[in-house]
Amino acid sequence: ADHVAARVSAVAAAEGGLSSLPLVVGEMRSGARTNVLMGVTSNRMDVRQRAARAEVGLERRAEPLWALFGSAADWPQSFLDEAWGLVVRNCAHDSICACSVDLVVDAVIHRYDEAIDVAEGLTGRALKAIGAAAGGKGAVVVNPIARARTGAVELLLEDTAAADVPAGVQVLQEVPGRREVDRGSLANVGEVIARVLDRDLTLTEAELDDSGEATVLVVRTGTGGTIDRPALRAEVRNVVARHDLHRLFRVVREGAPSCQVLARAAVDGFSWARWTALPDDVAPARASGTSLSNGSVSVEIAPDGTWSIDGVPGYGRLVDGGDLGDTYNWCPPPAGDVLVSAPSSVDVSVVEDGPVRASIRIVTIWDLPAGIVDGARSGSIPTPVTTVLSLHAGEAVLRVETTIDNRSEDHRLRVHHPLRAPATSSAAGCAYATVTRGLEAEGGPTEMPLPTFPARDHVTAGGLTVATEGVVEYELVDVAGEGAGEIALTLLRCTGLLSQEPMATRPVPAGPIVATPGAQMIGTTTVRYGLAVDAADPRAVADDVFVPLLVASPRGPHRADGHTALSVEGAEVAAVRRRGGKIEVRVWNPTDIETTVSVDRTGWLTDLRGRPQQRLDGPLPLRPWQIATLALDD
Repeated sequence: ADHVAARVSAVAAAEGGLSSLPLVVGEMRSGARTNVLMGVTSNRMDVRQRAARAEVGLERRAEPLWALFGSAADWPQSFLDEAWGLVVRNCAHDSICACSVDLVVDAVIHRYDEAIDVAEGLTGRALKAIGAAAGGKGAVVVNPIARARTGAVELLLEDTAAADVPAGVQVLQEVPGRREVDRGSLANVGEVIARVLDRDLTLTEAELDDSGEATVLVVRTGTGGTIDRPALRAEVRNVVARHDLHRLFRVVREGAPSCQVLARAAVDGFSWARWTALPDDVAPARASGTSLSNGSVSVEIAPDGTWSIDGVPGYGRLVDGGDLGDTYNWCPPPAGDVLVSAPSSVDVSVVEDGPVRASIRIVTIWDLPAGIVDGARSGSIPTPVTTVLSLHAGEAVLRVETTIDNRSEDHRLRVHHPLRAPATSSAAGCAYATVTRGLEAEGGPTEMPLPTFPARDHVTAGGLTVATEGVVEYELVDVAGEGAGEIALTLLRCTGLLSQEPMATRPVPAGPIVATPGAQMIGTTTVRYGLAVDAADPRAVADDVFVPLLVASPRGPHRADGHTALSVEGAEVAAVRRRGGKIEVRVWNPTDIETTVSVDRTGWLTDLRGRPQQRLDGPLPLRPWQIATLALDD
């Protein structure tokens, strides 16, 4: 930290202050090195996943939606301060890497969960505001990022039978014409009724049925008129006077059947638009037997549970090995490792057959050693591992979701994927940079040079891109004469000590030798990632998988069918928020060549404290890796 601070101070002084911090980023990338103990990015997958979901929820959903589609007066600063405060508290040295006793890790997880709840709540409120701004009928699709894109969304098509769903739309469930839409008790009957009537302004008829075990309000959609709310309230008061307040109150909607569907939608960046069916001009996603295809990608499941992509076999090969390390470092058993790389049973079934999304489930049972005893793996425990592969129509990424019901201790489970070409390096995402690494890692007298590296959002090697949920651990393996032939992604690493006694991979303990049974990760863990071959933009792949399009329900009379709040082109957008009432946008150049960013607003280029540095009245050049903060005019 002192080294980085000295470099920041020296370069900032030489270049004229904090406004030149983008230069510092390039300086640190080329000159300074940081050391991450091998294993800290894979020791508690639950912590990594929650960190990613909190960050994405706040900076990719809640903040941009409120900044762009809400008023300055409604900016939820206190809620965001609370959520970001929880995230920052989790950045303590041994908290962020989960190298702590179980009670501390439990507190870290609790703080992340609270931040996620705040982000989801703010996102939901923002979507309600967007629904009110649209009004009318028909779902509204929202794109919370800068890039225009097409993706799949789940919608409810009101008063539409399955036979009437447009071509190219996938029916998930036909909803009966008579269905419960809300419930409560007579104690909160007013709240329930208001919620129903405000949510669906097409309702024109309401009728109370007080004859059964519950009081039921039946609502219908007619051709005109409105519900007489004062008369309804008076009728409800009479019902309340006759019953105990704990009596069940249900709202039932009567009408034509509706359909829950999966549909493709196209939306510009930082925009919302009312959903309309896209032309049925892309190949459908299909699943049959052991095959998946969508015209861009073809997948075939092998008898051993691995799969091929476009004819190349060997994807999804699981390898489980022993780990006598700790929360800081991986270490194989001293008496020799026993690798398990084949399941005892495989079952393949089709989950969805398209046309928008096709999915296949692969259920495997693995006989894994129970743990390590006297330096060697011993015992055997049947371990279910379920992998769901999905293809979306019009996309070239295979979505993978693997769920491990872990019942063993002291082991590391990795998934291996073949590269399209031998690789001598990898390019991994991180904050404000892409880090290129070779096949070897730094080592020293206190640590073995193991090339297991961290990647944030994505890693690319040998023509294969792996889109990840937050930070994961990877290693290029199967190294031969021309380079590595596979990439191994760590799904689970289970250890029982905060720090281990001197071991083969680290002769000096990194911390106290304290039991951490929670780090054994006993229970269910689900890991999601995406695979894309020859992806032009790995960050776009990660966005499509982990920052999907959102849906808002319209409320009130028809007002508009679409709105674009901001256009940013030529750079990555790291943040959109309000500061001092103005919209602040942080952009950065993700390449080693100069680029130009264009914003459809005027404003000021500022330093990190928000102080104006240069007027923004047109395209802005960005040096390689440069970060720029823009305060936009109203």
